[in-house]
Amino acid sequence: MAARLDCSYLDGSRRRIDAPAELYKHVNPVTASPVDRVMFDFPADGPSLAFLKTATVHGRSVDVFMPLGKPAEGYGLPSGDKSIKALEVLKPHQTKDLTRVSLNTHGNREDAYWQAKYANPNFYSGAAADIEQGVAIYLWKDWPDIPQQYVDSTMSHETGHIWSESLWKDGSTKQAWLDAMASDGRAPSDYARQNEFEDFAESVNMYFSSLGSPCEDRGRENYRARYRYLDKHSK
Repeated sequence: MAARLDCSYLDGSRRRIDAPAELYKHVNPVTASPVDRVMFDFPADGPSLAFLKTATVHGRSVDVFMPLGKPAEGYGLPSGDKSIKALEVLKPHQTKDLTRVSLNTHGNREDAYWQAKYANPNFYSGAAADIEQGVAIYLWKDWPDIPQQYVDSTMSHETGHIWSESLWKDGSTKQAWLDAMASDGRAPSDYARQNEFEDFAESVNMYFSSLGSPCEDRGRENYRARYRYLDKHSK
């Protein structure tokens, strides 16, 4: 008898949204170029030699920049191959403005700001994203070998940031999201409670991972307004 799928990641009690591994469907055809060696200005590491593979997903090219060096002992960093494999999970709306992914062997330079902003001295960014820099993945503490599930989850969340940056250029679409948050009256995760940007990115991860699965009904029941919004804008 097959194990019952755990849909509890949709109940709002988790620190962050991470769907069960089987809900990240690797269905997109993704190709990757042979590896090249180039100079690249890493968001955390600065200018240095890098390995480069160019992946193609949904007809778009995504440059994946990988460091030549290794993370410090006790830290982990997803491999370039795992990062490219995570593109197989993403929907077209998540990739339409994605041009690069970078893997950094240092932490996010903005972490001190976010530690003060969130009043949490232990906060650190596992990744960050915007249209200009793409997805930048940073060191993960105490996690030297990062499973594909969490690379998929992180990539889904971060490309949610890129999507919202594009989508919310129209102020009315941002206001509609704020209205959806208020209507639902609950957040998808602890991290989503930080602000509307993290709420949207967590919701994108929640929404796309649950679609077509036995967990979808629970997501729609718990976050009716968010699901209606994402239904509308992901057509």
